[in-house]
Formats: sequence, structure tokens, C-alpha cells
Amino acid sequence: MIHFFAAYPDTIKHFIDAWAPELGGQIRPVAYRKAWFQRSRPPGVCIFSDVELLSAGQLFFARLFSRRLQGDHEIFNHPDRCLNRFALLQALHDRGINRFSARRPGRLPRDLKFPVFLRRETDHRGSMSQLLYSPGELEHAVAKLSFRSRWFLWRRLMVVEYVGCAGADGLFRKYSVMNVGGTLIPRHILFSPNWVTKRADFVSAATVEEELGFLENFPHREPVTEIFRLAGVEYGRMDYGLNNGRVQVWEINTNPTVVPIPGKIDKRRLPAQTRSAALIAQALAALGQK
Repeated sequence: MIHFFAAYPDTIKHFIDAWAPELGGQIRPVAYRKAWFQRSRPPGVCIFSDVELLSAGQLFFARLFSRRLQGDHEIFNHPDRCLNRFALLQALHDRGINRFSARRPGRLPRDLKFPVFLRRETDHRGSMSQLLYSPGELEHAVAKLSFRSRWFLWRRLMVVEYVGCAGADGLFRKYSVMNVGGTLIPRHILFSPNWVTKRADFVSAATVEEELGFLENFPHREPVTEIFRLAGVEYGRMDYGLNNGRVQVWEINTNPTVVPIPGKIDKRRLPAQTRSAALIAQALAALGQK
């Protein structure tokens, strides 16, 4: 049995409904707001998801709750070890893995490398600004933020240095890999002419072939394995690009859209995506047998 704790439990439900209905009896999605108050839970694997989205108060309760589960349950993404996005980006930069850093607006170093962009630490929607090429542009972009962003979310705001990850063809590539209890499953390469890549904006015979080669060969296994370990994440999806052949991690989402529903996938990409979904379902089934 897998107990799947989440701020947004519908994400894993959508994957089960669309791709793995056989897992319906093995995975129990539970919203955090309900999980806190449940006194007992059958033995099994417990996945803490959405850890990077939790407020300080919610994280405090998640840590207390995880300690109640220890002993009878194997815990993945333990909230005592799982790094939030800002801490992860800092750790990757400090270790020389990422060539870019993330800073807080009020603590910018003199050697900040432009261009930069603004991003919320707890937001998976991407950049809050265009690329900013000078301290003046950065100051102007911060001043344009809404009152809510500047006041309520100030402690979660990041100034992120930009590192280009476009290929020789001018297309940006967003690589993604799922980690399911230590089993790494390549998810996709999304191609786009835009530096903020959230979907497959460009699909051709060549990109379909390149994506399939990535799913079959997964050439980045060694660095990705180490980065998941550093992050304290045993379930989630890593999104990254390549800069001069080096893996550059943008985030690890502990409750991602696992695989979009078939109707939202270009038909040319569907066979590879179906294969990836099947491998994730197999890994989840194996996890549920622990």
C-alpha cells in the first residue's frame, strides 16, 4: 500500500485514471489537511509530496506527522531531509553542479550574473518576469510586482541567474526524469523556441526521434542519481537542461503531472509517452508491494 500525502492529491489520481487504473487499490491519495488528524494508518510506503510548496507552519506539522509514521512505514521525501527549491538551487551551485545561482532580492551579491529573472520558490508556473539584463531592470521588475507578491511572498521570491540551454538548432530542450522510489524513468524532452519551456511547443520527426533516444538510453543517469540523493527526494520529477553538455537543474517537483492524458499528447509522441507511463506504473506497483 502507498499512502500518498499531497497538498493537491488530484495529480496522482489523474495519472491513475488515465494510465494505470490497476493501481487504484494500491495508492491512497490523502490531502495533508486530512492526514494530520488521522491517528492510525495501515503499514506501507508513505510518500510526502508537494513538500516544496508547504509553508513553514505546514512543514512543521509534516515533520511531526512523519515522526509518528516512522517504524511501521517507509517514508519517501522525508520532510526532515527533502530540500525546497531555493535550498536545492543553492546547494547545486555551491557544489559546482549548476552554473547559475538563486538569491533572495534583499541579499544580492555584487557579482550577480545578468541576465536574471524573478521566480517564486513555491510556484511551478515558471518565470514571473522576462530576462532582466541590468540592476535597473531588476529593480523595475520588482517594483512592478503586485502588493501581494512584494509583501506576502517576499520571503519566497528568488532572483535566478539565467544559463542558456538552447541547442545548435536554436531550440530549448527541457529534459525530465521521474524518480519512483529509486527507480529512475526518463519522462520526456520538451522542445520549444522559448526559454521558458512548459510544453512541447515544437514537434517534428527529428524531435520525436531524439526524445525516443533519450527515453531508451538515458545518458544522464549518473548525475541525475546524485542530484536526487542530494535533494533528499525519492519520489518526484527533475526538470533540467544542458549547458555545454552539463546537466543544469531547474527544479524537482515532488507532485508533478506524471504523464498528461493521452488526448493532450501529440500523436507522434504518444508511443514513447505510453511506454514511459507503463514503466512508472510498474515502479509504483513494485513500491506498493513493499
